[in-house]
Amino acid sequence: APEGVRRALGAEMALTGIHGQSFLRTPAAGGPAFLVYYGPAVLQRCKTLAEMRKAMTTLASVYDAARLLWPWDEAGVDGTVTIEVGALKYACAQSSEGKLR
Repeated sequence: APEGVRRALGAEMALTGIHGQSFLRTPAAGGPAFLVYYGPAVLQRCKTLAEMRKAMTTLASVYDAARLLWPWDEAGVDGTVTIEVGALKYACAQSSEGKLR
């Protein structure tokens, strides 16, 4: 995945939604944190590197859109928002086969 996508995913996935909890390599405070429900399923269906890149870019776009709806705020450190992306687990693989656009 492009560096910007990796950076965006890393920053968003480092937020825990729990005050005082952070990862050593990516200390982050604020929130709300996003739980992207079915996010791993989107990646599990990828069979090629191109599909994985597309899936990672799509997930980064989901986080970006969510951040527009729920802006980052230091006071939101204890907040969590669940985003359901189950429909995407089929879309990424199908679009590379030309079935979806």
